[in-house]
Amino acid sequence: MIDRHAATYIPVSTERTKAVVKELRPGMREKIDVVSLADPKRRAEVEAWIVADEDGPVHFMYQDGPGGHEVQFGFADEVRETIAEAETDL
Repeated sequence: MIDRHAATYIPVSTERTKAVVKELRPGMREKIDVVSLADPKRRAEVEAWIVADEDGPVHFMYQDGPGGHEVQFGFADEVRETIAEAETDL
């Protein structure tokens, strides 16, 4: 697993990503859209999921591009709020 600062792809706020992030719960895996930081024209469809720590925090996770590492993107509630407020990308 890597931290979001080492990721090569980041989630992009498409309609699908917004819907998945809003409804995602621990135990579920769904596809979201991500974009390459090196080449914004390069996009991919990857799995995202939620992980709940034993002591309470809930983290949003996703795959860093096709065949990439697991990325811990942030606290689930913060990710939900950020994606929901972002302008929708086509």
